[in-house]
Amino acid sequence: MEISTQYTSGIRVLHIAVAAITDKFYDTFFLKQLEEGIDISAVFIPYSSSLYKEENLERFKYYDSKVPVVLSPIKTNLDRIMYFSKIRKYAQYCESSIKLISCNLIHAHHLYSDGGVAYLLHKKYKIPYIVSVRTTDTEYFLKYFVHTKKFIYRVLESAEQVVCINPMIKEKLLERIKENSVREMVEKKLVVIPNGMDDFWIENIHYKQVNHLPKLKLIQVGTLTARKNHKCTIAAVKKLFDRGYEVELDIVGDGEERNALKKLCEINNLQDRVRFHGFIIDKQKLLDFYREADFFILPSFTETFGIAYIEAMSQGLPVVYTRYQGIDGYYQELEVGAHIDANSPDSVAEAIIELSKNYMETSFRCSNKASDFKWKDIVLEYKEMYSRAIIRNTTTNVDRGYKNENC
Repeated sequence: MEISTQYTSGIRVLHIAVAAITDKFYDTFFLKQLEEGIDISAVFIPYSSSLYKEENLERFKYYDSKVPVVLSPIKTNLDRIMYFSKIRKYAQYCESSIKLISCNLIHAHHLYSDGGVAYLLHKKYKIPYIVSVRTTDTEYFLKYFVHTKKFIYRVLESAEQVVCINPMIKEKLLERIKENSVREMVEKKLVVIPNGMDDFWIENIHYKQVNHLPKLKLIQVGTLTARKNHKCTIAAVKKLFDRGYEVELDIVGDGEERNALKKLCEINNLQDRVRFHGFIIDKQKLLDFYREADFFILPSFTETFGIAYIEAMSQGLPVVYTRYQGIDGYYQELEVGAHIDANSPDSVAEAIIELSKNYMETSFRCSNKASDFKWKDIVLEYKEMYSRAIIRNTTTNVDRGYKNENC
């Protein structure tokens, strides 16, 4: 299917987003951009047809009339190891299915999977691009894909702007770049822009009225996978209980770890203290769970941002998060929560005890700070960045004698 759009504004973005097939954050991100006058030429989403069937793609029909989506069933298991052939394949399919003359900017949403494609298109068509960097880029690809480093350095150097989702990713990215000249150039282009929070939570910000905590009511929200590290939270509950604290934990979400986690609770005699609620889609119901809790725990081994932290903060919950992950770096220690060691249930238990000492003050700050993540403000920041990138590229291309045929 060939997608093209009419020129209706000065910004016409092609988004390359492999992760959009599973991460519903992108649905809101794209629609919010339209609301603020950013035209989207297309959203290019390569995916594996063996993993995602027609029923998995239903949600794209909802906004396809507003956002042109190019779903490309070209992803294979070999793509995991054949990096260069993968990005060439993706770029060629992108060229054949999207009229690139309809865009004047590319936004690649992951450095490796998407950034490599944006770089190839930029080299051929002179379209400027912005690249976002996420935890998988810094903690997996840049760390282990040594054979791709020189190429990725070129991807970073050629980008108009490099966006990190949190301050810790920025720090890790610079740490992973071993060539001083490259690091210096990339550092000048770096900007930290968080993800936004659904307007529902902004409209329902809640200030707790608690004089004391008769018991410690914890909540963890997220898919039940090993990465989310529910075992650490359950072990922390056991430690708090053994130290004489009245403690309860609500686990919201479902996934492959559910049976193992329930078994862990049985082994530790925590069946009456840990409750499993499955997925909760209804925001109002989830809001009620947050308001009944005292602390939000998410000790993920890796977490690019974790919007659930901010949702919990909007309801006055101090948050416990892994050091160098999620929202770590946005706030001072104990300002809205505490960082912990994901391998140490003791550190989780100690963080909760420490946060309970000045609970009301911390809870109040959480409710206030949640407003920092309004979608409107974040999208306007992207809009300004997009505009600057287009203007810079137009000027540069004129200076170099490029014809402006493809952007």
